[in-house]
Amino acid sequence: MERRRKPNGTAHDPVRSVRVSNLSWSGAQKRATAEGRTMSAVVSLLVQGYAEGQVNLPTIQLVYTPGPTPAANEPPASAASQEA
Repeated sequence: MERRRKPNGTAHDPVRSVRVSNLSWSGAQKRATAEGRTMSAVVSLLVQGYAEGQVNLPTIQLVYTPGPTPAANEPPASAASQEA
């Protein structure tokens, strides 16, 4: 893919590496291209906004719902099914 314009930043800004799913990256890249932005500019603006408190991430609460507890003398369900 050819680069259309120079990315944001200066020669003094280090190159970073992040892990992003292909689905998320391609969707963001499509939107960035439609808006005339590079992914470097998008990521840079998001990180800058987060650092300055202008971008907040949603709070995710994980809820654990325990299942039935086996009696102390019963083998785990996987072991019981192997014995049968």
